[in-house]
Amino acid sequence: MRVMVFGTFDGLHAGHLFLFQQAKELASTLTVVVGRDQRIAQLKKRPPVHTEEERLMLVESISLVDKAILGYENDVYRVVSENQPDFILLGYDQTFFTDKLEEKIQEFCLNTKVVRAKKFLDGHHKSSKIRTQQEEPKKFRQFIVPVAFVIQDGKLLMTLRNDPENPRFHKKWELPGGKLHLGESLEECVIRETKEEVDYDVEVITELSRVTIMDETEKKYQVCLIPLLCRIVGGQGNHSDREVLKKQFFALDEVLSMPDLIPENHTMFTKVFDEIKQKVHQAHL
Repeated sequence: MRVMVFGTFDGLHAGHLFLFQQAKELASTLTVVVGRDQRIAQLKKRPPVHTEEERLMLVESISLVDKAILGYENDVYRVVSENQPDFILLGYDQTFFTDKLEEKIQEFCLNTKVVRAKKFLDGHHKSSKIRTQQEEPKKFRQFIVPVAFVIQDGKLLMTLRNDPENPRFHKKWELPGGKLHLGESLEECVIRETKEEVDYDVEVITELSRVTIMDETEKKYQVCLIPLLCRIVGGQGNHSDREVLKKQFFALDEVLSMPDLIPENHTMFTKVFDEIKQKVHQAHL
């Protein structure tokens, strides 16, 4: 069974993830159609903050999504005809292209069922609401940060951050990782960052299922932490003094109670803790 979701996704947030989760409850295969820049500019009378390539790449990084594609600029219904989903899940307040949707489904001779999604909490995580809270929306940026969960002998690699200009993070434990570069895959990013920070060559085993989204409203940016489970395949482990004061492997249960762990890393680790333990056991790490 296949389900299709449509959207702009110009700043992914918890409401979008809730939508994807509902879609996966309807069918096993989720296809997300990302709106084109030109089409969005016409409808909303402004260009999207992020390009269609950036928005597509972010949606593709979500493990709930089986396939992400760009829509067509001149025919928004064409993807329905081509992919023939069993369900189309609409956002709880989505109105774009819905007026002729049922008519087009009949025209295509499909048995596609159209379903409305449930509202997420009180609508706080809603793209238009988030956007209006920004005084200068064009300055709002979103950073994709793949994070390496490096396991060796059942223990997790952590680094003590060297960042004296930022007291919130200085001398706090965190996981290797950094901003995704344009044109770089998630795997390439964590491999590069782990090598730069702790001089380990790692192999990505799998992407973990839970993404952590951090909103920095006052600073007008959002960070999406994407966890990937890795193992060491080489390198000397000589950490970079510029970025890291110390590196150490910790038992998984020990990490949960670490008082000097960066809060965002703790939130992310808590979300994927059970999954990590299961995958570590399965992969004999």
